[in-house]
Amino acid sequence: VEIWNEPDSTSFWPGLSLWQFNTFYIKIAGALRAEYLDLKIGGAGWTQGAAGSAYLGNFLDTVKTASAPLDFLSFHLYSNDPDEFAGDAQSHRAALDTRGFTAAELHITEWNTNIGSASSEEMLDLRTRARGATLMTAAWMELQKNGVAVSTFYRGGDPALVEPQLYGLHYADGTRKKIADAFELWASMSAYTTQLEISLPDGCPLRALAGRDASGAVAILVCNPTSSATSYSVGSAASIREV
Repeated sequence: VEIWNEPDSTSFWPGLSLWQFNTFYIKIAGALRAEYLDLKIGGAGWTQGAAGSAYLGNFLDTVKTASAPLDFLSFHLYSNDPDEFAGDAQSHRAALDTRGFTAAELHITEWNTNIGSASSEEMLDLRTRARGATLMTAAWMELQKNGVAVSTFYRGGDPALVEPQLYGLHYADGTRKKIADAFELWASMSAYTTQLEISLPDGCPLRALAGRDASGAVAILVCNPTSSATSYSVGSAASIREV
């Protein structure tokens, strides 16, 4: 159960104080835990930029003082920089660990490319075509490498065919965007649950993720989130080792 959505945004917690949200969270989380011992309880879908903020820190400090349940901390991010996904995961993890919430999971419950200042054509590139699918594949790799336990992505379809730049994996008529093809690769990769470290040469623009399944088979997912054409081959087994 994720309690609330972006309480640090005036769109979703308008006119109310941080103290009021903290009190709300503590009461709801405590009531849920008393009735449903097996639920994972957390929140609150913090906006991008919340990591390390006084707002988030105050929430965590208050929850800790109240001994309220916090099984996971959830955050949102819209970005065209895969490294920002890594940085946000690391910052949120640090905010938890420094307060003793070492067992709390990280969940990213809303994420995609950022189309805020994009032209109409750029929006289509970022939300429907290969460019956006590749950027989000690189971002998904960073989520795996940085301990994010759960990520949720809008499945779609979009509300209307005239707005294909929206969040879904599918157009409004159910046909697939390129991001849906990428998502299928992510799902296949998820079967290789032992993460392996794969070496890439300095300056190589590619991103790669490697894993091993229960039978010992190895899979490698590779993408190029840049506009530079390049090639890469795994030279030997020494290029891949267990993390």
